[in-house]
Amino acid sequence: MSPSALAGAAEASVVALAVCGDDQAFTELVRRRQGMVRELMRRLCGDRAFAEDLAQQAFVQAWRQLGRLRAPGAFGSWLRAIAVNVWLQEARRSPVRLEIPGSDLPEPEREGPEPADLAATRLDLSRALLRLKAPERVCVVLAYAEGLSHGEIAEATGWPLGTVKSNVTRGAERLRAWLSPQGDRDEHPADEAFVSAVTTRTSREGRIALIAWRLAPTFITTMALGALAAGLGLVLDQSAKVITPLVDASPVGLAAGLGLAIAGLVCFRLLAPLALQRS
Repeated sequence: MSPSALAGAAEASVVALAVCGDDQAFTELVRRRQGMVRELMRRLCGDRAFAEDLAQQAFVQAWRQLGRLRAPGAFGSWLRAIAVNVWLQEARRSPVRLEIPGSDLPEPEREGPEPADLAATRLDLSRALLRLKAPERVCVVLAYAEGLSHGEIAEATGWPLGTVKSNVTRGAERLRAWLSPQGDRDEHPADEAFVSAVTTRTSREGRIALIAWRLAPTFITTMALGALAAGLGLVLDQSAKVITPLVDASPVGLAAGLGLAIAGLVCFRLLAPLALQRS
């Protein structure tokens, strides 16, 4: 399907194509969803450059795990859960990096000037979010900024529902009700540089792994058949020796096993170009 056709297709259809290995379809998904993931990371990190890197990591993880997606219509919530897990892994690995980084705080892109008191409130709110502990911060952001229910947050984080409720309550209390349940959602135009970076990262590390993954069942099956043939050849060899002692049939088993092994290598060489074209 051409890029123009993908741009006008329903997301579930694009997801289905991406799951089947269509790289252009996945690129279209990155183009559609990059604003959501990047804004989520910016709210959680407070550092634009770091948030951009984590957002790219989230899409790379999504690309790796596409085969596990069972419901194309749930791609958005599935992708958000992956992004949250990427951030939580970083929070556990390097908590200091996710503390208040200074003045590089996430600012929503808006048209026209903003009232001074509202801008000051948003700045204070961003700083307050960065003071929350990681579990409280992610639950508050998902509940208030992303508009998720407690059950949806529990599904995205993998935490018990009671833990999510406690984190939301404690975080909201510490923020002194500064967050609005409605939140503000900005539409972000597709950043082609970001899309290109994700595409480069997935294609660079994925082509060889994808080929190996596609050919592994064929190769393993062929080698198993070779081993089976070798064993059968040995059985026939022993039977031949019992029936006809004067005939030494030991080359039968060796020939059968060697023939199957060669056949496996030939299949691998024939199928590799096909897998490379699909990747």
